[in-house]
Amino acid sequence: MDFFHFTFYTLMLLVITGGIVGFLLALTGGGGSIVCVPLLLYMVQIPDTHLVIGTSAMSVAVSALLNLFAHAAKGNVRWRTGIVVSLVAVAGTLAGSQMGKITDGRYLTLPFALLMLIVAGLTLKKNHRAGNGLASPDATFHPAIVWPSVLALGAVAGFLGIGGGFLVVPALLWFFRFSLLEAVATSLVVVSAMGLSTSASYALSGKVSLVITCWLIVGGVLGGVVGVALTERLKKREDIIRVLYAAMLLVLALYMLFKSL
Repeated sequence: MDFFHFTFYTLMLLVITGGIVGFLLALTGGGGSIVCVPLLLYMVQIPDTHLVIGTSAMSVAVSALLNLFAHAAKGNVRWRTGIVVSLVAVAGTLAGSQMGKITDGRYLTLPFALLMLIVAGLTLKKNHRAGNGLASPDATFHPAIVWPSVLALGAVAGFLGIGGGFLVVPALLWFFRFSLLEAVATSLVVVSAMGLSTSASYALSGKVSLVITCWLIVGGVLGGVVGVALTERLKKREDIIRVLYAAMLLVLALYMLFKSL
């Protein structure tokens, strides 16, 4: 495929992919790259796994930033925690992305799909430790558990080239007792930081397409607007968000497993 001369059909697929990514980031704080990567590989049919990962990380980071501004305007973001978590996670992301670049792309899709299955299962399991929005912003676990976990989270995100929002949201719920809405909004700070660091690493190796990124962002803006609006409507119906998100992850994971086996 010539990445600089797309057919109208391919452009529409890119915009649709970006729209799904932006929608999920705004609605759940996650699901960006973990959905973007299989869609680019199998729906848009871009053959280079590393190019897909690098480009996906860039577009998800930008979409996360745009959705972050929307959530910030509504006062949902816990900035102090988000910035500190971002700094620690990015250190892991940079190390993980270096390992990902030297790994054959064929061997990245299987762990990617397995991780999606795990996340789908965890998403369906109701988190009883989540706070009610009035909980203390301080960690409820010992720092010796919290910060190595955040570092490892960043390393996994960097290795697989994902924004990591679906990992960050549970971490904010479990470790910091955020409400789901606060966790979703604050996770966008971390997702944008990790996505930018991962994409920068891949860009240095020539594995980021700015053209594809631009079209994904166009869709991401449109999807993000819908996602933020729906989040406000469903903030008291968290189970709906959880089930929809898990169902989509399950379908995509099974398809990736089918294609990679």
